[in-house]
Amino acid sequence: MKQRKALKNRILGWAITGVLCITATSICLTSCQLLQDTGHNASSNGMTSAEKDAYDAKIVYYEAQIQTLTSQVSDMEQQFYALRSEYLDQLQELEKQLANQHKPTSPPTEEDASGNNPPPQNSSDEEPAGDADVVLCEYTYRLENNFAILTSYLGKDKDVVVPAAVDGYLVIGLGDSVFAECDVRSVTLPKTVEHLGWFTFYQCANLEKVVLPTSISNIGYASFDGCSKSLCLFVTDGSYAEQYALSFGLNYQKLT
Repeated sequence: MKQRKALKNRILGWAITGVLCITATSICLTSCQLLQDTGHNASSNGMTSAEKDAYDAKIVYYEAQIQTLTSQVSDMEQQFYALRSEYLDQLQELEKQLANQHKPTSPPTEEDASGNNPPPQNSSDEEPAGDADVVLCEYTYRLENNFAILTSYLGKDKDVVVPAAVDGYLVIGLGDSVFAECDVRSVTLPKTVEHLGWFTFYQCANLEKVVLPTSISNIGYASFDGCSKSLCLFVTDGSYAEQYALSFGLNYQKLT
């Protein structure tokens, strides 16, 4: 998680630093021009009244430009700190969600094991709460609008075929960091999946193949960062997944 935070900080820092450097360069060039004109005036004798008025107007213009650019730098610095604060809040919230997904369940009490005072059971028709993770074999998931979002992979298989449904609910998405840092070799997603969360396959060093269906219309931030250089995405011709692979320079093959 520290690696992810450092990565996003570097990207944000590079973008803001670039803008500030460009603006600072503009200020520097304007200041140099002002100094050059000032030196020219000092070495020029016998100016006419019109030439002197034109020179004075130029000096006023350059001073106004410097003041405007300096104000813009100050505004951008304030925006940077505001954006950084907002980003850190979002990252902390994601870290909390990820931590909650991996909390160990408490062992049953002696009363539960003996059969006395058993915990109340939900009826089979009762739908799990939308914000609660439900464990099913090799996955945990949550429900959104009666559809399942996988939240973590608990299995040990190297070649994974993600189910199209869990407990009768269609799987339409993978949440943040579902396979992050897992020792998987290949992952095949069902045709029901529409989106991937942030860091879905982050740091899967041995991942070589991911089959992405045509149904996918959104892939979250840094989903394949830190994966093997031999990773190949299998995509449908003209699909969103193909455009994603092209945009990020990822290896891909078209499904036949």
